[in-house]
Amino acid sequence: MAWGNRILVCGFYGYHNLGDEAMLRGLRRWLQRCGCDFPLTVYSKDPEDTRARHGVRVLDNRYAPRRRAQLAQWARHWAAIATHPYFILGGGDLLRDAPDRDVASEWLLPLERAIAARKRTLVLGISVGKLWRPETKTRIRAALNRVDMIAVRDRTSRRRLVDLGVTQAVHVMGDLALEAVSPLDNRSKSGSPHIGISVRAVAGRSSGQSDTAFYQHLATMADQLIETHNATIDLIPFQAYPPDFRRRYTPPVDDETAIAQVVRLSRYPERLTPVHSLLSLDKLSDCLSRLDVMVGTRLHAVILAAGLGVPVIAIEYAPKVQGFMAEIQQSKWSIALADFTPQQALERVNAVLQDPVTVRQGLRCGVQEYLTQMHPVDLALQRIVLGVKG
Repeated sequence: MAWGNRILVCGFYGYHNLGDEAMLRGLRRWLQRCGCDFPLTVYSKDPEDTRARHGVRVLDNRYAPRRRAQLAQWARHWAAIATHPYFILGGGDLLRDAPDRDVASEWLLPLERAIAARKRTLVLGISVGKLWRPETKTRIRAALNRVDMIAVRDRTSRRRLVDLGVTQAVHVMGDLALEAVSPLDNRSKSGSPHIGISVRAVAGRSSGQSDTAFYQHLATMADQLIETHNATIDLIPFQAYPPDFRRRYTPPVDDETAIAQVVRLSRYPERLTPVHSLLSLDKLSDCLSRLDVMVGTRLHAVILAAGLGVPVIAIEYAPKVQGFMAEIQQSKWSIALADFTPQQALERVNAVLQDPVTVRQGLRCGVQEYLTQMHPVDLALQRIVLGVKG
């Protein structure tokens, strides 16, 4: 492949979050579909995992604790920018403020370097979350008004960028993870329902929910589904780690730890199935495809299930969840985290189970309409990367 067609990709990759890994797979498939199947180099917090999982070149983005290592990493990153004509900041909830760290600046820095090096820069498939720091708003506006292409994954994010003063055209595109899955045929099933629940910590996400209270709500919901429907319950981690990685780093965000708390709080722990070893996207898709309903506390639990045609009940722990459910016209199946109760969730699950065919048809139509937005984004990508006129 020609030297001039290499693409450098920066996003939340190598963190063992299956939703973000689905976005990277989806990004590759989208580029291929648009005729831009060029070699990728991907920033990664776990270079070995990213290389093995996606078959791409990697740029080590792990924290360098010593000054000499920091300088060496700085040089490698600049060299990568210099040798890649295209830079993509892509996929995920990257532009937002957080109380404990400067999230947006962490992702804007490599983009700003690529802009300074006069590379063709694309911001793709992102969400724009809550912003309250004036310096963050100023920095986003300055950077995004100099890029070649912007495509966010919901209208709320577009409106926030416009309100910030971004004057570049802002497209709305489908979430990149939807490029990684295909809808299943509508099925009619008999017997007890199979319910999936994605579990994560939510402390700090809502003033009305602590982790312990939230886990108790999920356990109570699962117990009542068992009592009323004899349901099979799968507890599904999306931030899941290989055992050696967990032993070495003790990661602070670990869905399997959260799942263990839900099992502990349940009256029927033996009836709950914590799903282990979901370390590949294929295994995850297989797990989701067996479900009748997915109750999602991870955005990509909702997105991937919806892409497969599995009805979803979304727990809105961040604006991006509300944005996606609105985009696919499924807001009635959403519950704000601050208002979440087992009863509200049960009412929605029961409604799905009473008429699953209609719900699946409505979901499929909503996802298909959401994905129609990809056509102008496809053309914009091809104009920039391939020089296609139109």
